Amino acid sequence: MKRALLPLLALLLLSSPALAQEPAPTPPCDPAARACLTSQNWLGSIAVSSPGVETRLLPFARSQAELLVKGWSFGARLDLFAQPGKEIKSLDFRTASTVEAHLLATRYLLSLPGRIRIGLAAAVGAALVLGDGRPEFPKSLTAGLGFRVTGPRMWGACIVGQNQETRGVGGKCAWEAVPKEGSHFANIGTLSIGRRLVPVAPGLEDAPDPSGLLRSELTYVLGTGIAARF
Repeated sequence: MKRALLPLLALLLLSSPALAQEPAPTPPCDPAARACLTSQNWLGSIAVSSPGVETRLLPFARSQAELLVKGWSFGARLDLFAQPGKEIKSLDFRTASTVEAHLLATRYLLSLPGRIRIGLAAAVGAALVLGDGRPEFPKSLTAGLGFRVTGPRMWGACIVGQNQETRGVGGKCAWEAVPKEGSHFANIGTLSIGRRLVPVAPGLEDAPDPSGLLRSELTYVLGTGIAARF
């Protein structure tokens, strides 16, 4: 009887949680060996300012994804903005007044100490005003060439080309930085720089024929804020 119980006792001991072997941790994805896909969702608010315009605090939601393969990066970002004082919900277009979509392709060419990488980038994007009625489709896009820098817990990209925010040729930068390892918060921002046409004197913008009454001046649109990952 005792001999019959020995195999059963050994099986129970080997299958007990204390002696069971833990599964091996999944190694981090290596873009040099295979394609790696990551995604993040953020919720926060951003302060948008521009010369001659009152600063606005806009609630926003962001969903982004990045595909890494060998020395390439392909990123997509979708931003939803609500009017000041309104509530925004992730990927709920009914709570948004403006939607922005951006695509960015990067070819990394340089690696620096501290896991910093720099590469050439090409980007295209556009903003769509939803409003209360029919959506207002953009008359121009944001598209251009530039560079991207990535590192532990941060990325930043700048391009030069067509800029929708300044309605002409200009530059646009975007960045995101997590202050410390394991944090669920990030500092985010965008900056557009270009030139715009303004009247040479107040009131001339409503003239029947404003030709010759406008001058070009440098302008910018700056947005900075804090977002929480969810």
